[in-house]
Amino acid sequence: MSKVLVSLRDFSLNFGDKELFAEASFTLNLGEKVGLLGLNGMGKSSLFKILTGEMSYDTDPKTVFDKNNELYSVGLITQHFPLPDSFCSIEDYLFFYCEDLGVLKKLYQDNIDALSDRILTKLESLNFWGREQQYQSYLKRFELNDFSKDVRSLSGGEQRKILLSIGLTRPENVLLWDEPTNHLDLETVGIFEDELMKSSKTMVIISHDRKLLSTICSEIKAIEDKKIINFKGNYAQYLESLEIKEDERKKGLQRLKNTLSREQDWMRQGIKARGTRSKKRVENFIDLKNKVADIKSKAKQNLDLQMAESKRKGRKLLEVKHKEISIQDKNLFSIDHLMLYRGDKVGLLGPNGAGKSTFMNWIASLSAHHNDGSTFIGEELKIGYFQQKKRESLPLDISPFEYLG
Repeated sequence: MSKVLVSLRDFSLNFGDKELFAEASFTLNLGEKVGLLGLNGMGKSSLFKILTGEMSYDTDPKTVFDKNNELYSVGLITQHFPLPDSFCSIEDYLFFYCEDLGVLKKLYQDNIDALSDRILTKLESLNFWGREQQYQSYLKRFELNDFSKDVRSLSGGEQRKILLSIGLTRPENVLLWDEPTNHLDLETVGIFEDELMKSSKTMVIISHDRKLLSTICSEIKAIEDKKIINFKGNYAQYLESLEIKEDERKKGLQRLKNTLSREQDWMRQGIKARGTRSKKRVENFIDLKNKVADIKSKAKQNLDLQMAESKRKGRKLLEVKHKEISIQDKNLFSIDHLMLYRGDKVGLLGPNGAGKSTFMNWIASLSAHHNDGSTFIGEELKIGYFQQKKRESLPLDISPFEYLG
C-alpha cells in the first residue's frame, strides 16, 4: 500500500469574488508522478503555493491538511526565471536562486580559514559541495559549458536549462514542476524526460507538453468545477477516457432528443389540421428553398471575387536572398533564400541560444524601407509578434482590458 505524503481534504480558496476551489481534495502518495491539468486561472499555481506553505487556503473547520512529517519535504521549480539586479554568472546562479545555499556559501567564504564544526555540519547536512557539483554536471549535460556568462544575457531556453539543472539537484522528496519545458529545444526536452524517468522522487508537473505528461506521469489530476478530479493513468489514457465520456454524453443527449421528439408529436396530435396540406404553404416552401440556393450562389461568387482580388495583390509576402543577420557587428547566421507566402505556417527549429529569437526580432522589425536587393516585402505584409518574454514587460497597474485597448 502506498504511503500518503500529503492529504488536503475539503479545502476552499477564494480571491475576492473569484472562487478557485470549493471543498476540493488532493492526495499525493510516495513515488507518484502526477500531471496537474486545468485551464489558465483555475488554480494550478495556487495549489502549488498551498503545498509549499507559501499560501493559505480559506479557514474552515472541515478542512484537513495532513503531512507525513518524516517524508514530506517539498521544492517548487517555478516557470519564471528570477533575474538578479546585477551581474550573476551561471555558476553563481544556484546560490542566488537557492537562498539557503547562498547564505551558506557566504558563511563558508567568510570563515574559510577557521571553519567551525557547526558550519561544517550544516554544509554537510545540505550536501553543499555535492549539490554544486551536480548542478554543474547538469549544466554540461544541457550544453551550458561557459559558467562565467551573465544569466541576464541568456536566451529564454538557456535560462530554462539553468532552472532544470537546479530542480534536478534539489534535495526535497517532492518536486513541483511548473511548466518545466517552456522555450526548450526538442533535444533538451528528451534529456529532461530521461532524467525524470530515472528519478525515484515524487513529482507533480504542470505542463502543456502532451508527450511529457504521457511519458512521465502515471496519474492525472484535473481541476474541474472547483474540484480536483483523479484519474489513474497517463495523459494519453486520460484523453481516451474523455473521448469515451463525450461519446456517452452525446448518446445520452440523443436519447433525450428522441424522447422529446416523440413527446412533441404527441402534443401536436390534438391540434393537427384535418385537411390536406395548404397549396399556399407548399409554394412558400419552394420560394424559400430557391432563396437559400440563390444566397449560397451569391456567397460563392463573392468568395471567388475575393480570391481573385487576393491573387492580384500577390501571394508572396516576404523574400530574402543572401542576407547576413548580425548584432553589434557579430554575424549570427546567413539566409541563403527565404520565401514566405500568404497562409504559410512555418516552424523554426534550432538549439537554445542559436539565434531563433534574434531571427524573430529581425523579422518583426521589417518594414517597407527594408526593400533592397536582398529583401522583398509585399505591400500587404503586416507583422504581429508575440514574444516569449513579453509577460515581463506587462504593466502591472492596469487591467488586461485597459492594456489591450
